[in-house]
Amino acid sequence: MGWEIGRMFASLGLFRYFPSSRPPRDLCEAVLSYVPAGASLAVARANHPGRYLALALNDRGEFLAAVKLAKDQAGRAKLQRERELMATFGPFLPKPIKAPRVLGHDDGVLVLEAVRWQPRIVPWYLSEAVAHALGVFFRRTMPSRSQMVGAAHGDCAPWNLMLGLDGEWTLLDWEDARAEASPFYDVFHHLVQSNQELLLPRRSAIVDGLSGKGWIGKAIRAYAAGAEIPAESAGEFFERYLIDSRSSLDPLAPRRGVQVRRDLARRVKA
Repeated sequence: MGWEIGRMFASLGLFRYFPSSRPPRDLCEAVLSYVPAGASLAVARANHPGRYLALALNDRGEFLAAVKLAKDQAGRAKLQRERELMATFGPFLPKPIKAPRVLGHDDGVLVLEAVRWQPRIVPWYLSEAVAHALGVFFRRTMPSRSQMVGAAHGDCAPWNLMLGLDGEWTLLDWEDARAEASPFYDVFHHLVQSNQELLLPRRSAIVDGLSGKGWIGKAIRAYAAGAEIPAESAGEFFERYLIDSRSSLDPLAPRRGVQVRRDLARRVKA
């Protein structure tokens, strides 16, 4: 809703009455070679110091490119890692999910194709079609059927899974992708992160879904069908996810993520 209101303000020219601040000049210069002449550039600070997000638009307000920028060494390394992981795992994604297309890159710069997405009334809901595709992605990247590990996006949360105007889903932010994740990792992460940040679905519904109840149970069965593994094993792998995902939590974030995982582990054991 915030983005839609912002676009409405921009289309009416109301932002000219707001105080403005100039982004670092060197960051704007880093983007110039990737956008056509006459384009407009909107720049926002990211969650971490020294990192920025930029959106290039033409004179009709159409999206041209989305740009990630980093001035610090850690940010540069993350952008390089994200580009490499997208190139490695992106081709294994089945429809209706896809990775963003890389338009260009440099040290501290990652230019992606901009996606026009549509807001969702219930962003915490994971459809069976998307869950099945995540399962197929896992199966395609399994080194062998005996090892029971495969690739996972690693941060498949509602804010990284955008529904495009064409009905396809774009999976953003690949810097946490992993090659040897346990089954159901992406489905569980979507559910747990949704509860952590959006308070829905309820934790009781997540635990009930492990035994096949409700829409969460349907999503788990769809993932299992795509991955060709038993849906009944979801409870076992959920406990493993709760342990594995705690190590990837942002140390700068509030402790709520740890608390949510501890409570879910207690509920599962009970």
